[in-house]
Amino acid sequence: MRRSEILFLGDCNTCGTEQLSGTTYPQRISEILDKRIQNCGQTMATTREALQYFEHHQHDALSAVCIQYGLVDSWLTLSASPYVLYYPDNARRRLMRRWVKKWKKYGRKMGVGKLFGRDNQVPLDEYSRNIATIIESVSCPVLLIETAPNHDDSRNPAIQAYNGALAELAENYAHAHLVSCYDE
Repeated sequence: MRRSEILFLGDCNTCGTEQLSGTTYPQRISEILDKRIQNCGQTMATTREALQYFEHHQHDALSAVCIQYGLVDSWLTLSASPYVLYYPDNARRRLMRRWVKKWKKYGRKMGVGKLFGRDNQVPLDEYSRNIATIIESVSCPVLLIETAPNHDDSRNPAIQAYNGALAELAENYAHAHLVSCYDE
């Protein structure tokens, strides 16, 4: 079997959602360029999962890596809540994610956020380090794709900060390129 030529790492913006009809942007790029792709987009995924996806799917013959994270990484959540990885998925992790979801729901009602504070799902410095790890592991071009604005305007300042980290990474690595789509 032929290996993928372009590796896509991202969240729901990369994998697509049931509510939207049509092909995902990785599929469209594959068709336009006539290249075999591996779409590792996963709903609710963060750059923590990106490291695992990358380790599992990277190889020396990649012609490009496309990275699009930030929507979930920038999400403001209770500091006291644990994060349960979505990849690789299993029954234990699904059970733990349900428990965490309930903890967050009741934690918000009880005011836990005021007691322990709130933080981004993946802190900005960790987000940058995770993406830099991938960039440093390849010699092919890496496309860093911004996260588009959210319908919930209160989320957009954090999304802009995470997009800013992508711009900084693109400036620091010659083979990394920013794909702007926030203001488009």
